[in-house]
Amino acid sequence: MELDDYYGSVFFIYGFSNDCFFRLGDFVIPQPNVELEGVKQEFFKISELNDIITIERFLDKKQLPKLEFSSNKKCIKSNQKIVYAQVDTYLNIRSAANKTATIVGKAYPKDGLKVLEVLEGWLKVSLNGTEGYISSEFVK
Repeated sequence: MELDDYYGSVFFIYGFSNDCFFRLGDFVIPQPNVELEGVKQEFFKISELNDIITIERFLDKKQLPKLEFSSNKKCIKSNQKIVYAQVDTYLNIRSAANKTATIVGKAYPKDGLKVLEVLEGWLKVSLNGTEGYISSEFVK
């Protein structure tokens, strides 16, 4: 991956391999003061090997110190189904697949729920790190 950057330097690095979409990491690099020094071209080469991200930086073709950090390689399955609550307010996310189980969260109509498992009349879902069960009759 190669990037040219003149002003903003916040990068979110993602990768794709096999059936997984990876969030590798984020980084911020301070920029030269354009008002004092004039416009300078900053050039980046970003690579990932053995879970280490290396960022090579160049400012007006002069190499700056490399940055290295561990990647945050967490697989997000690209084939997971996303469903949405078909309710006016919110849908309760429960700790077990029954109507009396403890409520562990709430899903609003705009929330994308990742389907982890399909059960008889229920779906096991994940929302912002919380896993639980919702009635399948209230989602689409």
